[in-house]
Amino acid sequence: MPGPTRTTAILVLYGHGALSDATFDFKRDAGARLNLYSWTREGIPVWDTQIELAANSALQDGEIRDSYATVNSSRIGGTRLKNYVLAAPTGLRPATVPAGFQETQFEIEGVAVTVQHNAATIAASTRMLLTIDENENDDILFLTDFFNDANFADRQLDVLWCACKS
Repeated sequence: MPGPTRTTAILVLYGHGALSDATFDFKRDAGARLNLYSWTREGIPVWDTQIELAANSALQDGEIRDSYATVNSSRIGGTRLKNYVLAAPTGLRPATVPAGFQETQFEIEGVAVTVQHNAATIAASTRMLLTIDENENDDILFLTDFFNDANFADRQLDVLWCACKS
């Protein structure tokens, strides 16, 4: 795909990432299709500046930069995908959130998260940045936790994985 890729709704998952041995069936209805964009292949770390630039572009311009390495799309019949792990962005520079964005805090699977979004509600938003809140517990979430959360489960999204997969 030559890029940048324009999109109608982007969810940026921002923080430290890791591989997991677990897999899941990346199966969704056509009306809730997800495209998962990753900036690095499995087992390769990503530079902090790369994920920051990718997130900033998505939030500011509503587009996915053309330097992504991998794109996985959900299918009605399903396809196997690794269930990557996301942790808080401890030590990373935060993404630049455009003026006028709202902030919503809630829990996914008992883990505190913050979503910064460009409309009054998450449901009405087309550009969203999700981070796990920093705490002493080193909480993590899996891709499936985000995909199955009520805020994201029944809508079409381009999900931008701004984290390592190593």
